[in-house]
Amino acid sequence: RALRFAAGADPDVTAGLYDGLGFELMLVGRLQDAVDASVRALGLWRRAGDRVREGGTLCNLFHALQPLGRGSDSVTTAESAVAVLEPLGPTVELARAYAILANARMLNSEHQAAIDLAVRAQAIAEPLGALDVLSDALNVQGCSVARTGGEWAGYKRRALDVALSAGLDEQAGRAFENLHGSYVDRRRFAEAERCFIEGVAFCDEHDLGSYAAFLRGNRAIALEQAGRWDEAVALSTALLASTDVPVFRLGPLQVLGVIRVRRGEPGAWDHLDEAAAAADASGEAQWIIGVRLARAEGHWLQGEPPRAAQEIGRAHV
Repeated sequence: RALRFAAGADPDVTAGLYDGLGFELMLVGRLQDAVDASVRALGLWRRAGDRVREGGTLCNLFHALQPLGRGSDSVTTAESAVAVLEPLGPTVELARAYAILANARMLNSEHQAAIDLAVRAQAIAEPLGALDVLSDALNVQGCSVARTGGEWAGYKRRALDVALSAGLDEQAGRAFENLHGSYVDRRRFAEAERCFIEGVAFCDEHDLGSYAAFLRGNRAIALEQAGRWDEAVALSTALLASTDVPVFRLGPLQVLGVIRVRRGEPGAWDHLDEAAAAADASGEAQWIIGVRLARAEGHWLQGEPPRAAQEIGRAHV
């Protein structure tokens, strides 16, 4: 509404409005609209020569691009944020950019680089009292430690505690999402269920549509893995009907595809083909591996071992 009355306002005022709009649109899951608003803000900050705000907008843009499956664009955006902010010294914005780039490296399975960047982010953020950045950096560090076989729980629980104690809704949503995902990955279904119930209630209450969508997608995977197939199918079907965001659709597509193959039902490969395209576009190993192994299982169950082997080969990322 403010933007409708912004004609003639100073460019930095208009840029700030687009920046805020892009951030909120990202939180509620209107991701392409978030990208469009952030790009508008970015152009205005660049014209104004405000490098700090330019770097901050690039950080927001990363979070909108990544769920859209624009993996290479999101990495470039994170790298650009660091390049813009590093010459300006140890600021909160630079700490945030390090945490964002750590996230990008983690999603690309560059885990030591992710941990190093997360530690650098914490070293700047904590003395400056930037608890939002501290929570995000601890969260990313926990993700990479988990994926390299280390003790991850302390990092992720502290990330959630920091966010909840400081009233940081976005960071709490992200922390719930990743803590739940780690429990699911390790088949710790009772803990995953408790985390899901608390996390999805928090996200729904605080209009965090993006994080609620991730939680529900991982919930569908957990139900399938636990043998609760009818519940998994019902949840996945509802999720696919509610979103066209590629990464939000990946979990439900994988679940429906593999269950339909197991049951000999039609439509399995429509789901698994869409899932493969979205996973490959995301560039994220966590999705590529899961989808390719689901497809391998499908080919194996249909008596096609050579095609199953090809899918397993594609899971080596």
